[in-house]
Amino acid sequence: MLLSVPHFFCKRSTLFFILGIFTILLLGSCNPFQPLKYLGLSNFNLKPKSFAESNISATVQVYNPNSGQLMVKRIMADIVVNDKTWGSYKLDSTFQIPAKDTFSFPIALKVKNSYLLSSVMDVAGGKQLPYKLKGTIRGSYKKITAEVPFEHSGQFSEKDIKF
Repeated sequence: MLLSVPHFFCKRSTLFFILGIFTILLLGSCNPFQPLKYLGLSNFNLKPKSFAESNISATVQVYNPNSGQLMVKRIMADIVVNDKTWGSYKLDSTFQIPAKDTFSFPIALKVKNSYLLSSVMDVAGGKQLPYKLKGTIRGSYKKITAEVPFEHSGQFSEKDIKF
């Protein structure tokens, strides 16, 4: 005996199949831009400001892997060095990063000297200090605005620091 499937069930499953494919295609095409690729830090400077804190500045190099220019509207990041959060960085300036090109921007941070003391001793002893930049970039790509998280790590040594 052959079992028959109700006619409405076949239409419903076909409809769900088509809706599922449409949803997958829609979600897959919603990624407005690829995140910037972190290339590293350079021009790392340390200047004492007071007995309690110092100013740190550096230049961050990134690469835009997108086929169009990226308009960056805001960058927010926590800077962690040697597993201690040294501070937060916020850049609210709007700038353009050309397509398939590298771009550099400066960062500046006030850091407690107590954090620096142990780190400087490690660096002077020949150790490399691990650092991490973790945050979000808000930008536009082809008239679509999104906020993209990022996390980048690296290490710096005595030769990277200018006093």
